[in-house]
Amino acid sequence: MSEPTHDAAARTPAEDQMDLDALLEAFSREGAVLGDFEGLSKHHYEALYGMAYNLYEAERYRDARELFCYLCSRNHLEQRFWLGLGACQQMLGLHDQATTAYAFANLLDVDDPRSALHAGECLLASGQHTEAADALNDALTTAGAGTGGINTAVAQRAQALLATVSSQDSTGMEA
Repeated sequence: MSEPTHDAAARTPAEDQMDLDALLEAFSREGAVLGDFEGLSKHHYEALYGMAYNLYEAERYRDARELFCYLCSRNHLEQRFWLGLGACQQMLGLHDQATTAYAFANLLDVDDPRSALHAGECLLASGQHTEAADALNDALTTAGAGTGGINTAVAQRAQALLATVSSQDSTGMEA
């Protein structure tokens, strides 16, 4: 990508358009993110993620959420940032917002069942049982495609939640 010219007074509209075209090209074809244009390095992202993660672990969900929002806005292509944001929103009871963050995480890695599982938890908490069952079935299917580790835990949790949804639906408790 070409570097933008910084002398604004000496620039022509054609040069501005060329810089805009280069920026759009970087976003669309090269996978650039806003943080690239602000000079954020992998080291910066790691440090910020570590702080956000530690805040989450310390149950300082609002503070962690602010950092995860910043991370997502600067690098919208990093799945773990979206998972962190979703987790904070889920813990704050912001289930609709958490479901949206988990949907972005799922788009970035469709083979990771965690986003579907956590979206299912949020949908269940907000009384959307049919949608929750769909998300949990997706988590179960994706987890079944993997082997061991986190996939086993996700599959077990999804099965347990599906049983809860089924029992609530059979007793007529669906909202």
